Amino acid sequence: MQILQDSHNAQGNEVILNEKTVSGRQVFSFIERSLVMGDSPKAGKSGIKDFFKGVKTEFKKISWPDSATLLKQSVVVITISIVLGLLITLMDTVIQYGVNLLTM
Repeated sequence: MQILQDSHNAQGNEVILNEKTVSGRQVFSFIERSLVMGDSPKAGKSGIKDFFKGVKTEFKKISWPDSATLLKQSVVVITISIVLGLLITLMDTVIQYGVNLLTM
C-alpha cells in the first residue's frame, strides 16, 4: 500500500487508506485528494479566485518550448498531416476504383 501512496504523492495527491471490518471481512478503501489545485482551507468552498490561482500555479510549471523548437515541431506536424492526407486520398481513390470495377 505504501507504493500506491508514494506514487500518488509524487503526482501531488494525498491518498488516505481506510481499513474497516464489515460483516467479519476486512475492507480497504482509498480516499484521494488533490494537493495541487483547488486546495483551500475552506472545506469544500473554493471560489473562482482560488481556481485561477491554481491555474496560474500550474502554468508556471509548464516548460514552454523556445521559438526554434516550436517552429521545428510545427513543420513536422504539418508535413506529416499533409503526407497522411495524400496517402488516405490515394488509398480512397484506389479502393473506389476497385469497387467500381467490381460492380460494373
